[in-house]
Amino acid sequence: MSRNSLLLLVALSVATFSSTAQTPHYYVPLVNAIIATDPSLAGQTRWVSNLAALNAGETTASLQVIAVYGEMSLVPGGRTYVLPPSTGLPINRWPWDGDFIALGSPGPLAFAEIVVDPTVILNAGVEKVYLEGGCYGSVSSTPVSQGRTAIPVFQGLFPANSTVVCGDINLGEPEQTCGSPPQVYLRRVNVTLFNGGDEEATFSVTAIPFKFSADPLYQQSVTLGPKEVRQLNRVPIPVVRKITTENGYFDVSVWITISGTQPFLAYVSSVFDGGAPGSIPVEVFAPRLAVSGQ
Repeated sequence: MSRNSLLLLVALSVATFSSTAQTPHYYVPLVNAIIATDPSLAGQTRWVSNLAALNAGETTASLQVIAVYGEMSLVPGGRTYVLPPSTGLPINRWPWDGDFIALGSPGPLAFAEIVVDPTVILNAGVEKVYLEGGCYGSVSSTPVSQGRTAIPVFQGLFPANSTVVCGDINLGEPEQTCGSPPQVYLRRVNVTLFNGGDEEATFSVTAIPFKFSADPLYQQSVTLGPKEVRQLNRVPIPVVRKITTENGYFDVSVWITISGTQPFLAYVSSVFDGGAPGSIPVEVFAPRLAVSGQ
């Protein structure tokens, strides 16, 4: 290769990288799910998503929501936010902030597609909140946070026909006899899927033991239409304690693998109720792309 050809190749590589760096492209889960309504207190308990941005640069930057997929809709024309240098901004804490979501599309689940300047950092979470009435005079509903955990901020779609891994996931202890009542705390497992492609996609969801075995404990196949979001709730993974599932202190743990025939996103969450004070009732498991080694 000549020196001029090499310089041209380097220049093209830098240009490609610079173009990509100027328009980071993200996908962020959106959640607005009612857990329970308490008639005695005229309140609601919900899972709500949080999305915030920080401009870590020294010049003004912008963030643009260009699409929303699933059971929420984007306001016509999308929404652009301007962030001054070294300044943060709440983008979504449904239903109090988040004016990019159209009225009349309450969810419970969606994904937002977002383009940002390179200096903008996104952070997302899911929060359990109780809506209490009359806390601040005329304000009808005030959110009282019951705890929050991070949810993934995806830097693009996983390739079609790839496999991602979530876990390890603690399902609880089905034979626990300690405590009153016994501290079983079985988790319900939810798998959230997004078909990011333009054609129908088939997803395969598989739970495998924590150790020593590759024999599936549970398998499910599900088909999603283009740009469809769906959550598989209470995935019925057998909670059976044995040498392949014990995680070191008698609880049962598994790994979950997810594959899709179109470009996709996925993550897993687990929830349990009625824990001891200070317990963590929800976990979110970000996916990692599995490499076949072939």
